[in-house]
Amino acid sequence: MRACLLGSMSIATLFAFVNAAAAQDAMLLPIGGTPELAAAHGEEARRVVERELSDAGITVLSPAVVQARATAAHVELCVEPSCAHEMLTRTEISLAVGVALWRRAGLVQAAVVLIDPEGHQVSASADGTEGTLGQAVTAALAQARARWGTRSGTVVRALGTPEGATITVDREPWGSLPNEGELAPGTHRFAVSAEGYETERRDVDVPAVDEPFEVRFELARATASVAPLASSGPDVPLLVVGSVVAVAGLAAVIVAIVGATTPETCVSACDSTSSASFQRPALGPILGWGIGGGVALVAGGVLIGVGAASGGAAPSQVRLSPGSVTIQF
Repeated sequence: MRACLLGSMSIATLFAFVNAAAAQDAMLLPIGGTPELAAAHGEEARRVVERELSDAGITVLSPAVVQARATAAHVELCVEPSCAHEMLTRTEISLAVGVALWRRAGLVQAAVVLIDPEGHQVSASADGTEGTLGQAVTAALAQARARWGTRSGTVVRALGTPEGATITVDREPWGSLPNEGELAPGTHRFAVSAEGYETERRDVDVPAVDEPFEVRFELARATASVAPLASSGPDVPLLVVGSVVAVAGLAAVIVAIVGATTPETCVSACDSTSSASFQRPALGPILGWGIGGGVALVAGGVLIGVGAASGGAAPSQVRLSPGSVTIQF
């Protein structure tokens, strides 16, 4: 990966509007965001930011110097934007810079926050990939620079879950949860979104107050679409029962056909043409076998069709007789 995450663009213009009495030294907060990204690219990003700030004429204090100043001022070392302004005041450091790298939906979001001793904060974010991380950080810095000159509003602290959810205010990127920044008093349109969650949109009335104003978002999990139940495939037991019933019905029909087509049988005086007596098969049983077989054949076909079309349960009981077929579910 390229050694320079911020590209060749100098950020000297980031502080061009700061007057001569303004910041001449700065502290860098620990790189935050997704632990994986912070571990993989945090140190490289820190070196680049240190170099760019130095090129802009701002002395970047080493962690050891910052720790020494904090110890001398009897203040805890701050590692988050929410407490940076108090530490700046106690240690007489003029500026704190925080960078966070988030991974979201295959993208990398770079967030930058600038903090002064009065508690004014300006933050911005931009999306990119690991290969274009420098461009994302540069874009976030450019947005923060554009807002830095108007840092006189109310400090708004956005809290809630899930951590890393993207925030936009008045359709402009405004970092990720949790986040703090300056907003002018009045009504602002917040939109908070994250993959797998329902986007929350809310109009927030920001008051003109000196202390931070908190707004909390608790995104609801996105409702999973209910997919149609997958077919369980052919119902083998039902197919077997249907086949047995159909075969039995077919056999009964064949018996009836054979009986109906059986010729008359000579029962007496068979040698005499004039006095011979013949007997035909009984019509009742033949008719019974034919009707029963037909019904069974139709019922078996229905069972086979139902079993092949869906995976329903097999009939619990089938009663077959030459004259009827009973199916009990």
